[in-house]
Amino acid sequence: MFTDIVGYTKLMQQDENKAIGIRNRHREVIESTHQQYGGKIIQYLGDGTLSIFESATDSVNAAIAIQTQLQHEPQVPLRIGIHLGDVMVTDSDIIGNGVNLASRVESLGVAGAVLISDKVREEISNQNIRTELMGTFHFKNDEYPRDIYAVRAPALKVPRPESLEGKTEKRASVTRKLEKEPAKEELLSMDDHFQRSIREIILNNLANPQFSVEVLSTEAGYSRPQLYRKVKALTNRSPTDLIREIRLEKAAQLLRNNTGNVSEIAYETGFNNLSYFSKAFQERFGSSPSVYARKRGGGAPAFLTQFIEREKEIAEILEILSECRLLTLTGTGGTGKTRLATLLHMAPFWQISLS
Repeated sequence: MFTDIVGYTKLMQQDENKAIGIRNRHREVIESTHQQYGGKIIQYLGDGTLSIFESATDSVNAAIAIQTQLQHEPQVPLRIGIHLGDVMVTDSDIIGNGVNLASRVESLGVAGAVLISDKVREEISNQNIRTELMGTFHFKNDEYPRDIYAVRAPALKVPRPESLEGKTEKRASVTRKLEKEPAKEELLSMDDHFQRSIREIILNNLANPQFSVEVLSTEAGYSRPQLYRKVKALTNRSPTDLIREIRLEKAAQLLRNNTGNVSEIAYETGFNNLSYFSKAFQERFGSSPSVYARKRGGGAPAFLTQFIEREKEIAEILEILSECRLLTLTGTGGTGKTRLATLLHMAPFWQISLS
């Protein structure tokens, strides 16, 4: 069983406290329901979960119970997908084609719905559980097309077949003879879920300079060694490098859009040391942040406090500050001493006015 909160990233950007409350309620209901129906939660995937059950009937009944509870305030817009297949469970992970197909069934869904594969439908056919055929879908890397069903229950939403937004290589046929072009994006596998959830967690904490691998592992529901192995295997980066990369990508985007000066954007993306930010940005993009903004941003900087062609002086001053405890800026009026001091204020030193 895969579950996923619909629209969580957007909600996190609009109202962080509400988003965290919804995620906590989701986890509370998931945990209590799994305990009731004998399920085992294998992984928390940011705003989703991956779990297994002893039987298809238990999993479907648990899904109905989860969606029923989450229709009460505070409501949680959750979609659930279930597939029956062979998997291999390790100490910290679960692998197998059954996992990937469950993820792809979930990706078809809408908030409030429970979608199941043909295999699950066959297993529960002698139970008092009603279903409705949504259509036949050919998932990527799956040998045969599969019938996908929606579970019918008082609290559950049964989506219109044409509203399904999952990602398939080919939609073989649809009930009610509806015509629909196949989606073009790749299907979400378990690894796709993991990478998406990790990226969302980092983006939601982007402005926090104290955000660390420890916080990331806690938010993602992994131990540090587990997180390191998984991130390294999928991205060939350490979690620390991945956090820095996403910060720099966002900083580059903000610079291109002229949304602020270099120091403001550095702060906004979690860098509290301008010297380190400039160095990391230079290594990643081949130019300093200010030069990058001028070349990619389509003109002059949005703020007059940003210096033009002064990177050399700034770098020299930062180098002096790394070796000396006191530095005095002198010069005639109007040369930009105050602006320069303000720009450098992100570095670890005290600014004292002697006027």
